[in-house]
Amino acid sequence: MAGLLIAATLHAQPAPASGVVLPPPPVEAEWFTLPRPQHAWARHPVGAYRTLRVVTETFDDSGRFVARTETEQTDRLVGVTAENYTLQTTVKLQVGAARTPGQTEACSYRLLTDSATVVTSQVELEPAELSIEGRTIRCRRFRISTEAGQRTGTETVWYSPDVSPFVLRRDRSVAETPDSTPTEISETVTELQMPLLEDDGVLETHFVRSVSQRPNGRVDRVEMRGDRVPGGLVSASSVERDADGRRVRWSASEIVDFGSDGKSESAPRRWRLFHRRAE
Repeated sequence: MAGLLIAATLHAQPAPASGVVLPPPPVEAEWFTLPRPQHAWARHPVGAYRTLRVVTETFDDSGRFVARTETEQTDRLVGVTAENYTLQTTVKLQVGAARTPGQTEACSYRLLTDSATVVTSQVELEPAELSIEGRTIRCRRFRISTEAGQRTGTETVWYSPDVSPFVLRRDRSVAETPDSTPTEISETVTELQMPLLEDDGVLETHFVRSVSQRPNGRVDRVEMRGDRVPGGLVSASSVERDADGRRVRWSASEIVDFGSDGKSESAPRRWRLFHRRAE
């Protein structure tokens, strides 16, 4: 995953010499946030939703299978502002042939960070270039500082106003406490405009790869995302390994339904991309 302030340095101005007119001091820049039409949730009308099926398997130290869990998660967009969006999330656990009733919670996130943490500062860095599929893309970069209780973080966002999905890379460093070793997270768009067959034609998608390096191991994750799906996520696969490289768990997600309760003509239809045979 308040707006974000681009920090400006204010310098004390010496008293001008007689007849010398000094330029005015720097002025704080306006807060930057991701435009709503460029955000995976905010571009959709309130009421838009998605339902994900998530399967997770865990393994012991020898790599043998231990347990399997299956959940169904429904996220619904219940509010959007110029800087934030709010999701209502319900998670149901699959136990055998039955699903346990899920609790519903609501949480607000920032458009630029997709995080519920408090932003304490933002600085715009020098522009830089990314290479994706042999294409060079010039990006604006923003360095953001966040906090949530004792948890602190810094994040660099690579943003292109012209190339979808617009946020093309994120580099995060998150520390749970002031004395803890931070987790380093790198998330990068690796492929653009990739086709996916669905019931009524072809869905345009892009691929995102992320690596989370933790003190006790790492998590590798690959996602397929599509702009027409609320939230973007179409499918995902991740593997968690311990410090010795042994697989601890892996997880696979797929979207099974999405649509909208809104009345807008541009609201997405109710779809089912993945069909499973009845057992």
